[in-house]
Amino acid sequence: MKSDNFANFLNQSKNCFFVPILFFFFCFSFLYSQENLPEFVDLKYNQIVFPGDSSAFTNFYRKIDELQLNKRKKVSIIHYGGSHVQAGYWDEAFQENLQNTITKFDGGGVWTFPFKLGNANTPPFYMYYSTGIWKRCRSLGKEACTDFGMNGITVSTTAFTNDFALAIQENFHHRSFKTARVYHNFNSSYVFKISRGIEVPCERRDFPSLGYSQFEFKDQIDSVAFELTKRDSLDSTRFVLYGISLISDEPGFYYAGMGFNGASTQSYIDAIHLESQLKTLEPDLIIFSIGVNDTHGPNFSKSYFVTNYDTLVAKIKRVSPNCAILFTTVTDNYIRRKTPNKNTLMAHEAILELAKKHNAGYWDMFKLMGGFKSMSLWVKAQLANRDKVHFTSTGYRMMGNLMFEAFNKSYYHSTTLKKK
Repeated sequence: MKSDNFANFLNQSKNCFFVPILFFFFCFSFLYSQENLPEFVDLKYNQIVFPGDSSAFTNFYRKIDELQLNKRKKVSIIHYGGSHVQAGYWDEAFQENLQNTITKFDGGGVWTFPFKLGNANTPPFYMYYSTGIWKRCRSLGKEACTDFGMNGITVSTTAFTNDFALAIQENFHHRSFKTARVYHNFNSSYVFKISRGIEVPCERRDFPSLGYSQFEFKDQIDSVAFELTKRDSLDSTRFVLYGISLISDEPGFYYAGMGFNGASTQSYIDAIHLESQLKTLEPDLIIFSIGVNDTHGPNFSKSYFVTNYDTLVAKIKRVSPNCAILFTTVTDNYIRRKTPNKNTLMAHEAILELAKKHNAGYWDMFKLMGGFKSMSLWVKAQLANRDKVHFTSTGYRMMGNLMFEAFNKSYYHSTTLKKK
């Protein structure tokens, strides 16, 4: 039987079934107007630049056209980063704009990770709950303790019983899903199954070679719960959870924010299951926003930074040779709140070089936000925290809105669909 808290959690997640909502074409009422932007934001840099061959993006934009014409059910976007991505607000704003403005669809899907189970900050659009104790482990040298999946972070448990649940927040545009793919380590010491409290019938299929168990429900739902029981209480092995992918039966964008606090380029290089698991998401666009933590290293090297990114791009190309790649430049930041981080200047140069080398696009958030030492201005405007590294929720949402504006302008000029 579930605890009262567990039942209450499930009750909070209303079983509202998906209702399609019509959106007006290119409605920008939710975006920051130029009048609302601080003067230090330099809008001439709010564009996606292609210093080399842009054919991968042309193909990507064609897929969006096909989505709008009902010739494709899903376009998959994966965003890799660090704490900027884990916070969730940047991605939330970008995703909402994608769904509400470019398409009329509210389907697709979203990646989730149980940060709360590891006592870490959680993106605002979903909730996790558990009855037991979990241990968080990140792909960082000082924490490396397990085999990491595509997002470089895990939670694991040795508890004899440990139920856990997931629910989509009511105000999130991905309001429901029909399929849940649970990525885990297939430890035979545990019995892992859907909770008896889930009333919607579902079909389970296990794919050990792909790293996930799939639960396909008869109807769209907005919450799900699982039961975990160890066969032998004396067994000390762990059940490792890499994350849960929620997939709608309706068309739309699938979006996965792969980021965790402290992540660097090396973090994802060391994620040994990155390629095998990422392949299951069938990425059409990879966004790279990794670098702040690299620049804070005591021995930062531009050449090493470039080499690491080259390694990551090679991993991505083995997974999806034709996917588009977008680099975002490292945001301005300070060291211990007082010293402007000069390494960001080298990282900025590196990102522009990488975009050209790999025929990718780049979005220059560094110049857009005002350039070197501009983070102090964002702090004064209450758009960034006093640590002068991280942004406030308002600042992150502004970033997401600005990135979408740049993305939408680029897509609008490329699309073959006729605008009326």
